[in-house]
Amino acid sequence: MEALEALNIKVRGSLYGLKKERLLEVGKFLKLKDLEDKSHLGLITTIISHIDSDEVTKAEDGGLGVLGAIEDLITLVTDEPGPNSNTATSTTTTTSTTAPKETTPLTGLKVIKNEFKISGQIGEANQKNRLAYSSLIHQIDSGISKKYPEKEVVEAIIKAISPGVRLRSYLESCPSLSLAQVKRVLRSHYQEQAATELYHELTAARQEKSETPQEFVMRALDLRQKIIVASTTDDSGIKYDPATARDLFQMAVKTGLQNDNIRAEIKDCLAGDVPDEVLLDRLNIATNTESKRQQKHLGKAAKIHVVRAAEEEETEHATARKLKEPKPSKEIEALTEGLTALKADLAFIREELHKTRESKRGMGDQRGPYRERGCQECRDKGNGSSCSHCFRCGSNEHYARGCRKQGNDRRSRLADRQ
Repeated sequence: MEALEALNIKVRGSLYGLKKERLLEVGKFLKLKDLEDKSHLGLITTIISHIDSDEVTKAEDGGLGVLGAIEDLITLVTDEPGPNSNTATSTTTTTSTTAPKETTPLTGLKVIKNEFKISGQIGEANQKNRLAYSSLIHQIDSGISKKYPEKEVVEAIIKAISPGVRLRSYLESCPSLSLAQVKRVLRSHYQEQAATELYHELTAARQEKSETPQEFVMRALDLRQKIIVASTTDDSGIKYDPATARDLFQMAVKTGLQNDNIRAEIKDCLAGDVPDEVLLDRLNIATNTESKRQQKHLGKAAKIHVVRAAEEEETEHATARKLKEPKPSKEIEALTEGLTALKADLAFIREELHKTRESKRGMGDQRGPYRERGCQECRDKGNGSSCSHCFRCGSNEHYARGCRKQGNDRRSRLADRQ
């Protein structure tokens, strides 16, 4: 970056030291138009404006090639003597008879090329922010189209691989690999699918519940392009030409979109060789129109539909979780059934004991462990525990076992009262 800025400043300063004729030569080299009628300062301003234009500054080398070529040109035209330079030298050196040299044609200058580099890093599958395979192939093809040598492209690929990755050590140990071989190795490293597998995936593609129509169509477009690339780079398997991949893409979009209204709106864009940007533009318009239509006509019904869809999705998740839970073994099921039966038996026993106790408490006039002491009169007064009467008749002359009310005619002794 610092070298580029220094060269830019140097070239700008050199332009102000050139004559108008030399500035015209620089302008012609840069293929600038309408230079003849411009003044000396106007020529300098035009050349500097071209250096600051997007065509130069937004190039991959940042304009370094153009600035370097201008610098070489300025050095060339400055070092050469002008057409009348022999008159100046004749006044000082009488023996000099050298004729002026002709200006070297500017078209012979070579533009300086930067070293080819891969933008991004090639890493393992679990590495974050690693360079995508499609982006890598795009950069490689771009470098080849700009006439970079294959060896330089291969070297740039090796340098872009993260240190410590086995792929880098392998490629470094095989210096004779061609670019085609390196591409096949990279395809295996990225575990890219074959064209046939991608074809079947595009055939079964459909819009998911969490996908918007734009996301679904873009996914289908990506699969279509992957099929085309795989058909050209993979030597094994079935080949699919771009027309076949296009027809399959159009059929996948027709049958995969969920909304019928959106499908009807873009139907004419899914026939023939329609550009992708036109399809995406129509799809965006159709989606926005459908969204507004639902807001106007459905109102609360749309909200209810969303809630129901969420409930159905939650039900599906709950069912899936139950299916994933491990089933209990037969022994555990038998123990569970036995424990349930034991609990039922204990509850029945408790209920029977409770009924027995309640019935015994109601047998106050019968002999038994729950019969209260004393005669009826003493029991009514609350003195049953200190009663000295017959428990049956209330007499104080005998006990209950000698009472005649029990059918015993034998008189009780006096000592038998207590």
